[in-house]
Amino acid sequence: WAACSIALAVLLVFYFFMLPGILKRQAVKLISQGNPEISVTVESAAPSLPAGIRLGNVEVKLKSGKSFEARKVDVQARLIRLLGGKLSLAVDAALYGGRMKGAITFLDYFSTSGPFAAHFMFEDIKAGDCKLLSFGRQLTGKLSGSVELAGDTAKALQADGGIELKLANGMLPLAPNSMGLELLAFEKLEADAVLGEGTLKIKRLELKDKAANGEFQGRIEIDPNAPENSRLQLQGNLTFSFDSGRPHTAVLIGTYANPA
Repeated sequence: WAACSIALAVLLVFYFFMLPGILKRQAVKLISQGNPEISVTVESAAPSLPAGIRLGNVEVKLKSGKSFEARKVDVQARLIRLLGGKLSLAVDAALYGGRMKGAITFLDYFSTSGPFAAHFMFEDIKAGDCKLLSFGRQLTGKLSGSVELAGDTAKALQADGGIELKLANGMLPLAPNSMGLELLAFEKLEADAVLGEGTLKIKRLELKDKAANGEFQGRIEIDPNAPENSRLQLQGNLTFSFDSGRPHTAVLIGTYANPA
């Protein structure tokens, strides 16, 4: 019994005091591996049952200085996939007043690098609190949607995939004199897009509001090192209630930081 008690005490010490530090270092390495434009900090880490980790105050910062922060991130290994030799991680994060859930699967056997596939759903994210969406002109509103990605961990910011977004009760500040507007307010903004080869192809971007409605299509050339410099090429129609709903052709060009 004495030997069992000592062994149990050692195991508990390892589990609660040593393992969190190991998991914290591995989590940082996993997120940032092969991507020098990304830096990751994790304030705290603790093991969670049955086979997971809880990370506290996670910050992912891009080379440009813009960051993405999560108050809490729970990561659990999906045991069925693990039995088949592939690591798949379920993720549940609390961030910006909302929630993000999904999973990332590493496609090579017994590996946490190389090709991966990921899918995430998010809801009620306060866009106005997310620094990643602020480049001098802060997008606001409640953000929900889903993302499907496939790529390589060495070039995670260049992954391909599909995106569906819904933004409710928001506002987008524009450059002075853009389409005669400085603020584009909306009750609902919905977008469907395809990401591939560094380009976000906007299949549909629809804006609805009591004062104005619009629909756009086009593309955004992504700059992974400086997202604020991503080039906009969108064209569509806007209608205004004060103008009896007469359609106006609208073109949105420039950069994300300075649309025109």
